[in-house]
Amino acid sequence: MIHPSALPLDPERARRVVRAVAAPPPDRQHLEDELLHDIAEGLARSVSAEQLPPGADRRWVRLLATPSYDAWLIVWPPGTGLDLHDHGESSAAVCIVSGVLEEQHGARRGSARIATRRLVAGDVVAFGPSHVHAVHNAGDRDALSVHVYSPPLSTMTFFEQGPRAGLLSVDAALVEHDQSQAPLSYTGV
Repeated sequence: MIHPSALPLDPERARRVVRAVAAPPPDRQHLEDELLHDIAEGLARSVSAEQLPPGADRRWVRLLATPSYDAWLIVWPPGTGLDLHDHGESSAAVCIVSGVLEEQHGARRGSARIATRRLVAGDVVAFGPSHVHAVHNAGDRDALSVHVYSPPLSTMTFFEQGPRAGLLSVDAALVEHDQSQAPLSYTGV
């Protein structure tokens, strides 16, 4: 059951989320960016840092796991971040609950031009599987964000800028879904 506080404020958007969650999805279905946006925005209104494991580093907890999407809550203390990476074949939406995050982003294929944007509380960005980004908290207080992936997050590839503005894959990760503090097991590329 979906708690009403996790639904979008717009009644039509809320009905769309409820219908999508109630329908039996095809295996490994990609939910539309707009729906991922709505789910992330709704969940962001019902989460708090108290749901996270204790610690001073970047921490996360998986909030939801369904056949078509999963959702994570992440806290980013000042100075923490995640280098340039993709989300495998998953589309995603990120909603900033509190604080400020800086995102450097581009496409996995093509020109690999990297742009930067500042994301503040209330901002939601949604993107497809070709999106590559780095996320960092350059502020002086914790940032809290909700991340929704469809299909559920299973792999990540890490990149660095190569010659002629191309991206070079430098590492890969399989995502373990055991709710532990360290859900990623790294394998070399």
